[in-house]
Amino acid sequence: VLNDTVIFALETGGYGDTIYTFDFKYYRTVELVEIGDIAPIAVCGQVLDTESSLTAIHALLDPTLTDLHSTIDTIYWEVQQGNEWVNGENLDTLNANIAELTVHYVVVTSCQDTLYGNDFTVEVEMPNPDNTPSYGNMNAVSKYGNRLLMIHLNDVLTFLRAEGIDTVSAEQVSWYRVVNNPDYESTETDDELIGTGYYYTQDDAAILTGTFYAILEIEASETVECATTLRTIPVVCEATAAGISVAPSMVAPNEEIHVDGLNPEVAYTIAVYNTMGMLIETYQVTGVQSYTMKAQSMAGYYMISVNEPAQQTTLKYIVK
Repeated sequence: VLNDTVIFALETGGYGDTIYTFDFKYYRTVELVEIGDIAPIAVCGQVLDTESSLTAIHALLDPTLTDLHSTIDTIYWEVQQGNEWVNGENLDTLNANIAELTVHYVVVTSCQDTLYGNDFTVEVEMPNPDNTPSYGNMNAVSKYGNRLLMIHLNDVLTFLRAEGIDTVSAEQVSWYRVVNNPDYESTETDDELIGTGYYYTQDDAAILTGTFYAILEIEASETVECATTLRTIPVVCEATAAGISVAPSMVAPNEEIHVDGLNPEVAYTIAVYNTMGMLIETYQVTGVQSYTMKAQSMAGYYMISVNEPAQQTTLKYIVK
């Protein structure tokens, strides 16, 4: 019986003085290893993500192989479906009715041995920034002046429509301030919840300082199969020097407001937008330090864009 290290030669007679030598070598098969918490990523609304986990398993197996081992031809995940096991790469998109998957990894060697790892279950998660990197990388928040953060709803909806989501309510948007070390790379965070809505603003006496981001929580519904969590890119807020401003910033319907800090020698275009980014009215202004106009008649948040050749300033006011 050949053991792992036997190498021997067989000599047989040939014609004349010719001797034929045959070398035989017995190869050990690959020995499977414990893979810890390595697992495929299962996310509702997506296909099973196997690439990074298979790379990690390869990295564990490779150091155990010697020149006396057979080599690895392929590694893949199998998923149990009923009484059968199927290659994980052949699964359809995971839906909200699937809570978990039973899986094991499979190794096929150069000697055509097929080896199976232990079975275990993988939870099918809802999409969030931890399992879907693009969901934690939304460039959709801007700072206006020293006191206002606003989420760009049109940009958010453009992103979400590709995921089958058509609306976002103000109640689904939460604002956070980073506490201590930034840990917004994970949904497990000690950051401070500071408000909800399309906007976050402090009172007129307070200036925003620190690092902020928004979380969007989209619940499952008749039109949205998978509950979804998204996070915006953090915005760093620092106090800036006084410049163009609007006063008062909270007014009654049709009350006069003033855009102050203008340069009389510069021509400005002043534009007013509603919360959806729709242009309401524009004014051409020159030769003044302060421009007076009436606030809108309907309650809500409004943005004032003050455009000059060198820069753009965006302000806000609220109609109570």
